Amino acid sequence: MPWIHKMKTGLPLILGKAGLSLLLFAVALSYEEASPERLTFLLLLFALFMGWGFARPFFLPHFLLFLVDGVILYLMEYESKYVINYFLHSLYIMVLLEAGFLLSRKMFDLTFLLLAPLSMAKFVYLLLHEWNGRTISEFLFNLFALLFMAALIHAKEIHREAMATTQELYRELLDTYKKLKEERKRAEEAVLLRERTRIAREIHDRVGHHLTGLILQLEMLSLEGERNEKLERIKEMARLSLAETRKAVHALSGEEKRGMKGILEFIERFRRLHPVSIKLNLSDAIDQVLLTPEQSLVLFRLLQESLTNATKHSKGEEVTITLLHGEGNRLHFHIKNALLNEGEIREGFGLSAMRERVEEAGGRFSYFADGGYFHVEGFLPLRQLSEEE
Repeated sequence: MPWIHKMKTGLPLILGKAGLSLLLFAVALSYEEASPERLTFLLLLFALFMGWGFARPFFLPHFLLFLVDGVILYLMEYESKYVINYFLHSLYIMVLLEAGFLLSRKMFDLTFLLLAPLSMAKFVYLLLHEWNGRTISEFLFNLFALLFMAALIHAKEIHREAMATTQELYRELLDTYKKLKEERKRAEEAVLLRERTRIAREIHDRVGHHLTGLILQLEMLSLEGERNEKLERIKEMARLSLAETRKAVHALSGEEKRGMKGILEFIERFRRLHPVSIKLNLSDAIDQVLLTPEQSLVLFRLLQESLTNATKHSKGEEVTITLLHGEGNRLHFHIKNALLNEGEIREGFGLSAMRERVEEAGGRFSYFADGGYFHVEGFLPLRQLSEEE
């Protein structure tokens, strides 16, 4: 609705035009010394001119609307006892200025082509009846005044259009910059993920293989000889080393990038490897929810930090994890665990990192303690996957 917008922003101009028009018309009447009949007709025409000026902005913008102003002014000049009443004639300038402010450049050009001949009609009449230096100079002065005003309005519109184009280009450049920044971040994460996967494969193939061989050799030594406590301790250390190696491989292999299924596998594996009871509340078909690599990483780190904290502070008490796919394509999360030492909770590095990750992803994060339990909750907006993802 650009017309209505311009009408509102141009209201001071319209009111100013109305006040100046009243002043010009009053001065014009003082020179007219019109008879009661002619005075009444001039007042009616001016009232029509003013009323139409206030009503015009409520119609759809069109250059023909300003032609009505021109016709009314022409009739007012026709009723004047002077060939040219310069105070009445000045009202043409007011109308053209208003058209230049409210109309587009193309519409203003059409309005100018219609009103300029009406405005110059009396000067052409003078030239035809009194060809002398005065009438020629008046004609040229008013013609150049109209052309100069049109040029100024054109310059203003060209400047406005240039500014609008510049703003649009700036927005496009900013959007392109943001997209390039996101693409660079994804590319860096992809390179990092490939390197982590390569390192995980190397650890699995080499260190894991050697540790497995070492455990087998120790088992064979146990079968060949008598039971030896030192040998048993070495075997236990080898098994723990193998378990830690497997955990490192899982951590490096980029499982946090594998979407919701990878998240659920991580929770199940954490349940098996740690002395903590985990209760899951999941919405239907939660494993079918599509996550981008960035969303997977945020949720993985959130659950990893929350479960690690719960293991430290709840001493084996049950941890409840709720994951719900809600309206607005949001993934709502809620992690609840027992809080044995209830007191003032300070936001350390872990909670701060969780908050930053969630908020950077456009989500909401909060935590609180209530009735001996610690709660972490919020949501993540789920962005649609692109074809590459």
